[in-house]
Amino acid sequence: MDKPDVVMTQHRNMLNQLLAGHRLTLKQAEKSLPKRPGVYAIFMDSPESLPPIIAEKHKDHAGNPIYIGKASKSIQKRCHDQDLRHKSAATFFRTVGAVLGYTPPKGSLIGKKNTNNYKFSQADTAKIIKWLDEHVTVSAIEIPPDEIPVVEPYLIRTVMPLLNTQNNPSALPELGQLRERCRQIARQDP
Repeated sequence: MDKPDVVMTQHRNMLNQLLAGHRLTLKQAEKSLPKRPGVYAIFMDSPESLPPIIAEKHKDHAGNPIYIGKASKSIQKRCHDQDLRHKSAATFFRTVGAVLGYTPPKGSLIGKKNTNNYKFSQADTAKIIKWLDEHVTVSAIEIPPDEIPVVEPYLIRTVMPLLNTQNNPSALPELGQLRERCRQIARQDP
């Protein structure tokens, strides 16, 4: 096999490993996700737990992850702490919150340096975390940091996870609209 064929075979193997790998509950993920670089997949138990407009779209992707992410340093910190616990800015968490119908406090981005990274109230953040605890599992594989910029887009283009917008040929325009609505609310005068 020539080099491109070897690389594609490696990427397919990574995809199979990620999709068929052991899935962790969020409680398990807190302690068991690797603290090294790699990629991870977030799976949802059933589309019925999402609003109908998004659940309908998930039917075509049943069994596939709803999100694939990358971690250049620590899968545990990126996936668990950011995406699933929102200890710092995370697009996945903001997207899930917006999909579930939560909005940030009005005017909460006024005066902030970054006027895109809205946050939900503490009460709503707790509800989103509870929803994630009840409905998602994760799997992850460690890969060298220099391979991540190639592998993650390949995985997203191949699987087309419902909540990924970048590199996803089937990205849902509704996600961008929901997130923009949240940004507009957070930028409004209270």
